[in-house]
Amino acid sequence: MFRKQETFTITEFLHRTEHKEQKRLVNNIDFFLQSLLKEVKTAKPKQKKKYKTLLLKTLSVSLSVLVYSTPVFAQTEQPTILPEVDSLLKTIQLICLGLVAAVATICLMLAGGLRIVGMGEKAKAWSKEIIKGLIQVISAPVLIWLIITVAKGLLSPLPGYQNF
Repeated sequence: MFRKQETFTITEFLHRTEHKEQKRLVNNIDFFLQSLLKEVKTAKPKQKKKYKTLLLKTLSVSLSVLVYSTPVFAQTEQPTILPEVDSLLKTIQLICLGLVAAVATICLMLAGGLRIVGMGEKAKAWSKEIIKGLIQVISAPVLIWLIITVAKGLLSPLPGYQNF
């Protein structure tokens, strides 16, 4: 499962160089930038004018966003679920859980029929899998709610997560 990769002493780790993949990535980025610069330098005057206007528009939009941004822009309004939609979602969830219970009951009845016919081993395997699936489907919403509640409790003291 775990493969041993490289082992370093502290001094070797501190003095090591970048990995080969990182060097390749940096070389690719450098090549991309160099090719763009070469393209701009060797462009015709009409094309240079287009590049210049594109650069000026991009720069003006970027600067306007930076100049006009205020702390109010950083705070987003928390979306709220309408009560009608919330009750509809709860109803759908209850219907789905009821359908799962009904399908599981029917499948368990079929497994009982297999036992009657003489296929007891297959019926036992079916019964185990049906019960495991039923427990998983019924416990999933509770576990997800529990994970979300714990995450909210852990993250709420942090500065960026007051409204989480």
